[in-house]
Amino acid sequence: EGEPYAEAIAIWEPLYAELDADRRWKLRYNLGLAHQAAGDATAAAAHFEGFVRHVASLATELPAALEERREDAAARLAALRARHGQIELPARANVSVSIDGGPMRPVGFVALLAPGRHQLVLRRGEASVTHDVEAVAGERISLPTVVPVPTSPEPAPPAPVADAAPPA
Repeated sequence: EGEPYAEAIAIWEPLYAELDADRRWKLRYNLGLAHQAAGDATAAAAHFEGFVRHVASLATELPAALEERREDAAARLAALRARHGQIELPARANVSVSIDGGPMRPVGFVALLAPGRHQLVLRRGEASVTHDVEAVAGERISLPTVVPVPTSPEPAPPAPVADAAPPA
């Protein structure tokens, strides 16, 4: 079911990344639809939210078609948030996260997860910390993204030096 949408995402995401901010917002609605159909609630919500936010910032009266898309995106965003637990992962330099064994990606986003238990592994360099979280539909929690950096063990104290025996 999600395969044609995956193809659209593969075409639109690189295009989105190349466009300047004044033009790329127009792709966000379609990317939201494609990600939602492909089953990626996190990406869908991010695109719908970005689209709604940008359209709300426009100083002009909206054409009817654009207003319909804004209303639809807002409704879809609300429905996604109601059906999923939201795990906020605040941005932190050099920290990435893997959710349920998925690929690592930089923190600084809100993950929308199906209700239930999930494992999130935060990594900074070679250091990592694992969190088991319970996602509850319609609820949002913030997960600290601090990854303690292991410290080097204290060097062992020098061995005591035995007193030299006096010469005979």
